[in-house]
Amino acid sequence: MRIAYLVHLNLGPRSGVYKKVLGQLQMWQLASHEVKLFVITREEEIVQSLSGVAESFQYSQKSFRSRLQEFNKAAKAIVEWQPDVVYTRQDMYYPQVARLASKFKLIIEVNTDDLAEIWTYSKLQWVYHFLTRGLILRRASALVFVSRELSLRWSYQRFRKPFLVIGNGIAMDEIKLTVKLATDRPRLVFLGQPGYIWHGTDKLIYLAFAFPDWRFDLVGLKPEEIVGKIPDNLVFHGMLERSEYEQILRQANCSIGTLALNRNNMEEASPLKTREYLAYGLPVIIGYSDTDFPQGADFLLQLPNTEDNVKENIEGIRKFVLAWKDKRVPREAVRHLDWSYKEARRLDFFKSLVNYTMPVEEVKR
Repeated sequence: MRIAYLVHLNLGPRSGVYKKVLGQLQMWQLASHEVKLFVITREEEIVQSLSGVAESFQYSQKSFRSRLQEFNKAAKAIVEWQPDVVYTRQDMYYPQVARLASKFKLIIEVNTDDLAEIWTYSKLQWVYHFLTRGLILRRASALVFVSRELSLRWSYQRFRKPFLVIGNGIAMDEIKLTVKLATDRPRLVFLGQPGYIWHGTDKLIYLAFAFPDWRFDLVGLKPEEIVGKIPDNLVFHGMLERSEYEQILRQANCSIGTLALNRNNMEEASPLKTREYLAYGLPVIIGYSDTDFPQGADFLLQLPNTEDNVKENIEGIRKFVLAWKDKRVPREAVRHLDWSYKEARRLDFFKSLVNYTMPVEEVKR
């Protein structure tokens, strides 16, 4: 197959989204498919980092007209390349992308409850998105969801599209499991970015105050991005490359995932950072149901998805961390998170849409 991967991307090389896009690209190429990445961005860093890897289209940060022009250029480039499939992540409505659906199989990856998320940062954009999202979802050939919960939302179901549910993954073989552990007080690590209210960074602060003898390493955040008093046992590292924060993960005893998914009107997810924690053998404290562990797991402390989930479960958190302090999650217990397995399923789905030779997989509604 010839697969055009169209991405509107402004999160740089340190972000999980950037790593996921490149990981998918590499796995599809390893499976002997012809793949071309088309990236629309405002960030010069992304253009430079993807030189030789993608065809990039850079727009001016303050000009919506410039953005539309670059979307138009990207769409024309895709038409000239003549792919069998165009794969893209769900975004705001751009007419150039919708028009691609009239020429090719357009498959949209859904990573979040779009209406809930946009509402949290721009009511004006929400109105535009609410009025226009159907213009592209109706034309799409299929949808790929990162959780079962999203696939069952009426806001997507009403379009009655073939779909696949496949949680986020990670390249397991790139990460070597280690037995090196911190030997003194428990160390907990959190990977994140500022501005995402569902991460629950306020609960991290509460947790650090509750356990003053534990150390908390926060990667991706700076002190000035935290509201209120900061406890002394909280260590900020800012944005780091994996090669830079890897040693922090190797020295940690436990990790912290998303703790406030309810703020994004969701109960289930498959966060990229949780897969990264597990690849390094770290048990995880989470506040949601994980798509790839529907029955839970002993290395996942699943708190209720409520505002007071940390406050009401302090003793349970203490027991979990101390029980796992000198252990790692067995690799065989998380092997199914590997990209090789997940991307093989995604590619089979693409083939079913292109060739109509096999039934399209659907989750029971």
